[in-house]
Amino acid sequence: MNNSLIYTLHFYNNFGSVLQAYALKNVVGMITNQKVDISKYVPEVKKHNYFFSDEFKNKYKEKELKFDFFREKFLGLNSNLDYEGEYNNYIAGSDIIWGKEFSNMDRVYFLDNVPSNSKKIVYAASMTYEDRNEYTQLYKKYIPDIDYISVRETDSVEFISRFTDKKVYRVLDPTLLLDDTDYNKLIVESDNIPNEPYILSYCLSHNSSVVDYTNILAKKMGLKILHFFADYPNKVFDKDSKEFSFACPREFLGYVKNSNFIFTNSFHGTCFSILFKKSFYTYTSKKNNISRIISLLNLLGLNSRGLSNFSDLKKFDTEIDYDKVYKILDYERKNSIEFLEKALER
Repeated sequence: MNNSLIYTLHFYNNFGSVLQAYALKNVVGMITNQKVDISKYVPEVKKHNYFFSDEFKNKYKEKELKFDFFREKFLGLNSNLDYEGEYNNYIAGSDIIWGKEFSNMDRVYFLDNVPSNSKKIVYAASMTYEDRNEYTQLYKKYIPDIDYISVRETDSVEFISRFTDKKVYRVLDPTLLLDDTDYNKLIVESDNIPNEPYILSYCLSHNSSVVDYTNILAKKMGLKILHFFADYPNKVFDKDSKEFSFACPREFLGYVKNSNFIFTNSFHGTCFSILFKKSFYTYTSKKNNISRIISLLNLLGLNSRGLSNFSDLKKFDTEIDYDKVYKILDYERKNSIEFLEKALER
């Protein structure tokens, strides 16, 4: 038996959160050919009210149901799941499992709660840099007991290496271990897809800059707009623009696949732009997100796809040499999967 249980941030109604969990579950399953479950555990984290009008609240409830359906059907998170005494491998990751805002630095994500005779693996852990030094004692206490440890960002390797004699690996986010053909199987086409060529604007933080960038890029390329700004007045975009704020993960993948250009400030928005070989720009001014996105862009030789201010648009370019990018990506995939294969050996 070589069964595995994953602790991750599956509970957010966020495309990247559930799709990285889907990817890791499937990759681990392909390696072990054994049972892989995702723990239903949810830490105590602050809940946010994203919308305040009754109309948007009702739409968000519908979105929650869509995500719950995805979690049940594709992550196996249902009421019949029984975890007791079945696992050899306990895996924490991926996503920002070591970030106060996202996990409350819950000890579960350091695998403190698992049987002592089991294997402890951390895959592609990410952390929030602004508060990591606050939790030095936590890392000092729990990191030495982890058998195999990997992180998602280059900067994290040196930091985590301070707390263990074992090698700390830098690996890819789980979403990047699969390719577009794997995600094509999930896609459901939405009636909301524009009939004309469009820019997909997927920005998690809403401010005037990302709205301005979206409008400028759309105008430069003569594209319609599909955006993630339900709470913004219609007047900030053309009246014939559309929004996808209440989409499910499968619809999101369809929007990415069918888009003609992508503008995002999301780490996973960047990942899926690359996976579907889209021309894109990523807005890198969001302070707590810069290191994650810059690390990925630098790794794949895509530095020029990061926008930090309006002057960057002077060198506007839609061409990306994906043959070159994929040579690097394939190499990094090989290394990341080899890490998992070694960690999951019986």
